[in-house]
Parts: sequence; structure tokens; C-alpha cells
Amino acid sequence: MPRRPPKKWFYHCVARVKQEAPEVTDPEALCAWIWYHHAKPATRRKILAEENNPEPTMEFHCVECDNYFWTRDLPSMCPFCGSKEIDELTGKREKIINLMKRAIKDPETPEHLKHALTKKLEEVEG
Repeated sequence: MPRRPPKKWFYHCVARVKQEAPEVTDPEALCAWIWYHHAKPATRRKILAEENNPEPTMEFHCVECDNYFWTRDLPSMCPFCGSKEIDELTGKREKIINLMKRAIKDPETPEHLKHALTKKLEEVEG
């Protein structure tokens, strides 16, 4: 697999190396070595697939065929039957809560934002 490592993975790897092993003099080189020589091909394929197809963020419901589907964008029609009669977001509250929890756990989220999200999450859930 002669591809470069994905930027998101690479920057996350470099940040973790700097945080957890400050004695490493060249974290970028270490992460590149991990990608090319240590990561199994299946792991690399999985990471690349996740980067190319990120998790969808919204759920919609088609009134016509009664199917539910996920998408990142506002759909113009149902991918199953082509109908334009699509309900608004379903499970919007739960999805927002889950996104807030993920952002709080993410090590790249700034502390002030984690604090604000935690307070808002307490208000929403409690």
C-alpha cells in the first residue's frame, strides 16, 4: 500500500507521541514508520475507509417507503425509492447528545470547549 498515511490519523499519532513519549526526538518519523512498517494492511485499509467515508451525522425517514437512512447532507430524495417526501431529522436529540459526548472524550477538543459541553450536557440530560 504505497499511500501516505491519512492526515487526520497522522496528526493524531504525532500529537499522542508528543504527549505520551516526549523523549522521542522525531514523532513524525515514528508515525510514518508505524504506518509503513508496523500497521497491518487490514488496519490501514480500515483507517483509509473511515477517512474516505466518515460516519454519517443525520438520520432521515422516507414517508413513501418507510425506510430510514443516514446521510451527511440534506437529502433531495430517498435513496431507496426516489421519493421527495422525507421527514425531518429523527432522533435529533439523541444524536446531538452522542456527538457532545464524543467531543468531550476527544483529546483534540480544547479544554474550555469540553467544559462548556459538559455543562450543556448536564442541562440537557438532567
